[in-house]
Amino acid sequence: MSLWHENSARYGLEGVRYTLLALACLLLVALGVGLQGQGRFDNLFLSQAGSTRLATRQSEPPFRLPDRKGPADPSPREEALRRDIEAQFSKVPVFQAFFDRFRLAFPIDYDLTVQRGIARAEAAGKVETPEQYVLDAISVLRRGRGLLAAHASDLALARLFDLQSQTMTALAQIDPGLCVGFLYGTAATGFIAFAATHRDLVADMANAGLDAVIDGQANRVARSAPSEADFQRIESDLTARGLAPNEIDALLDGRVPTPALPDDRFCKAALSYLDVLKGLPPGMRAAIYSLSVELMSRS
Repeated sequence: MSLWHENSARYGLEGVRYTLLALACLLLVALGVGLQGQGRFDNLFLSQAGSTRLATRQSEPPFRLPDRKGPADPSPREEALRRDIEAQFSKVPVFQAFFDRFRLAFPIDYDLTVQRGIARAEAAGKVETPEQYVLDAISVLRRGRGLLAAHASDLALARLFDLQSQTMTALAQIDPGLCVGFLYGTAATGFIAFAATHRDLVADMANAGLDAVIDGQANRVARSAPSEADFQRIESDLTARGLAPNEIDALLDGRVPTPALPDDRFCKAALSYLDVLKGLPPGMRAAIYSLSVELMSRS
C-alpha cells in the first residue's frame, strides 16, 4: 500500500488535494536536505511530492538509525579523518555551536554523520567543506528522528517553516533558478555555494530542525488531522493572491505546467504558498505543518 493510500485511509482525506502537504514540508535544509555520495541533495519536494505515491513506508521502526557498519575500533586512518572533519566544524563558529548541541542531544546521530563523512573522504581522497557536513547532519537527523518533529510545539514548527521561507527569499534574490532548484532538490553545487555565503541562515535552519526534534521528543503534542475545508481554504487563498490555475496545480498537485513556468514566477508562487500557510489560523496551520513533517520523515 502506498503512503498516499495509507494516510488517506488514516485521515479520511480521499479526494482531497492531499499532495500539497508534501509540498508544505519544505524541509530541505531544516530537516530534509542531505548530501549523497555524488553531492546531490536528498529528495525534497516537488520532485517526489507531486506524485500521489509520496513514499513507501519503511518496514523498520521510524526512529531507528541504521546500524553502524565496519570494525568496532577505528583504524588510524579513520581517526585522522575524524580529526580533520571535526576541524572543519570548528572553522565556522555557528556550525560548531550546532554540532556541539547535536552531539550532546543525539550522540549516535552525530557519530553517524561523522562516519558518513569519513566514508566519503576515503572515497574522494579529501574532506569536504563545513557546509556539506551541516547539510549531511540535517539529513541524518531527519531520517533518524524527523518523526519526532511532527509532535513539536506550534512555535517550534512555525520556526522551522519560517526559516524555509527566509531561505527561498534569499535564493530568489540571487538566482530564481537556484530557488526552484532548492524546491526540486537539484541545486546541490549552487546551494553549497549559497550556504558558504549565508552561514548564519544555514545554521539557523539546522538549529530549527534540531529544536523541533528535541521539542517533539519532550512534548509529544497530539493534533487532529487537517480537514478538507482546510485544503479548500488554502486553494481559495492562493487564488485570491492572483495565482493562475496552472501555478496552483503545480504547487498543490505537483503537475508540471505546460509551458513551463519561468523560474522567477514559480519561485514567487511558492513563496506565496508558504505565506498563505503562515496566515492560516494557528490550529489549522499547526495541523498542516505537523502532518507535512510526518510525511517527510517517513519518505
